[in-house]
Amino acid sequence: MSCVPKVSLPIVSLFRSPLFWALGAQSVLLFWRLDLLPVWGDEQFTLNIVGMPWREVPGVLYKDIHPPLYFFLAHSWSSVPWPLSPIVQLRALSAVLCLISTITIDRLWLRNLVPPTRYWFLALWTLSPTLLLYSRMGRSYSLQLLAATVAMYAAWKFLQSPASSSKARRYVIALTVLLYTHYLPGLAVGGAAFVLLVVSWRRSGDRDQRVLRGVLAAHGAVALFYLPWMATLYFALTRVARAEPYHLIPNVILETGVKFAYWFTSFSFGESFPSWAILAGLCLAPGVVWLLWQGKEAGPGWLTLVVLTGAIAYAGAVAWVTFAFIGARLLFLLPFFLLLLLEGRRARPRAGSLVCAGMLIVSMGAISSYFQKSGFLNQGYLVPFRAIAERIESEPAGPGTLVLVDGYNTDPSPLLAAVGDRVKCIRIRGITSAYLAREKVGRESYDTIWYLRNTHDISPR
Repeated sequence: MSCVPKVSLPIVSLFRSPLFWALGAQSVLLFWRLDLLPVWGDEQFTLNIVGMPWREVPGVLYKDIHPPLYFFLAHSWSSVPWPLSPIVQLRALSAVLCLISTITIDRLWLRNLVPPTRYWFLALWTLSPTLLLYSRMGRSYSLQLLAATVAMYAAWKFLQSPASSSKARRYVIALTVLLYTHYLPGLAVGGAAFVLLVVSWRRSGDRDQRVLRGVLAAHGAVALFYLPWMATLYFALTRVARAEPYHLIPNVILETGVKFAYWFTSFSFGESFPSWAILAGLCLAPGVVWLLWQGKEAGPGWLTLVVLTGAIAYAGAVAWVTFAFIGARLLFLLPFFLLLLLEGRRARPRAGSLVCAGMLIVSMGAISSYFQKSGFLNQGYLVPFRAIAERIESEPAGPGTLVLVDGYNTDPSPLLAAVGDRVKCIRIRGITSAYLAREKVGRESYDTIWYLRNTHDISPR
């Protein structure tokens, strides 16, 4: 008799699954040295929230116009006694949500693709430097990605069968969850789906009134479920309308081109590069554009929904943030960018495979730069606030020490959290606060005055 043990079929299938290997590689990249980058301003806000008592969290979020779902989840996650530092706990939550997003994308969007396309997607997705960057931050990017992946799928199915009550219910639930996660993807997906549903109804020959009532009822239900946070959404939209984001170039057309190019670079090659990868990316960029165009020509069924969603989201992002944060705000569109790219590869297999292979090589270089903390396009992610705080506190601190902080060109909240009440700090944001700081310095005597500022001034006027 043979002594060789039999391996059960499910185990064999597991090891043969590309998703299994993709999740393994992604886990290593996501969880390796989660304390690598210093805490930056938005992460410090999350740390402040999870450190508050539960009863204070809704009021702070309401005042600061943030949707609550991610912060409730982060607060619950951080209440578990993990043997990790607070920032590593938050970043680990983002990494877990990214892994769940990978499984969700594979189950919803990849299951009907031919095997080569699925393999290429999982490879580009797993080694995406932009996904790695933002899925290792203590922010809601990973949860936005997960919720938007489900909401886009529910919207696509609802568009295919607008008379289906079950698809309408799934759409309502998914969109509500997305809106409670973040306004931008929620409004973009909901707005695009509503427009396309109404257009589809108007173009239909019978114009069934039940379909129109169902569409209106679905979006009315979303508004009803979102009623507790509707006032905060209104305040957020008014702030966006009054916002004055920093413009790199005075010309609106050129500025739009810069923002779009940054978004394209982020999705294609990442946001941290060794010198050789910059040249390689420039050479590959026309090929990536060509593949996207070929993908458009293939005309996947979800393309119109994704393009309209992307247009709405891009308009909202550029109205609120500078070019350096476009990739972060639109991260939820990354799966569809890659899917469209691979539609182009499927139409042109040989040339497309060469371009995708080049993208993987550049991505590995960008990941290497990330872990070496070099070549970052956005240096704001590398500001060593804790080291700055230690430098300040290495001097004899006391009533004779003052720290002036430029609050307009950088978010100094990690520094303020690091020094706490041990050192007196004044945050300067605008002309009035600058005059008040000048008066205070002239009125009181200080032995040491530190001034934390950016290397260039991006304040309005």
